[in-house]
Amino acid sequence: MTKTISARVNNDLHTKLVEICNDLGLTMNELLNKWINNQIKFHSEAMQDPEYRKEITVENI
Repeated sequence: MTKTISARVNNDLHTKLVEICNDLGLTMNELLNKWINNQIKFHSEAMQDPEYRKEITVENI
């Protein structure tokens, strides 16, 4: 199952994302899915580190 997320970005950011997609040969959907999955993986791994968890505060996020 898939769900849709949406965000408004300014024209400059959109242009840069399109350039990245073109350089990598990816669609915007593929690029964003890869980025989100990498962030989830990083977060899961980082949360296993007690030192990392200790440094996370509302002020640092």
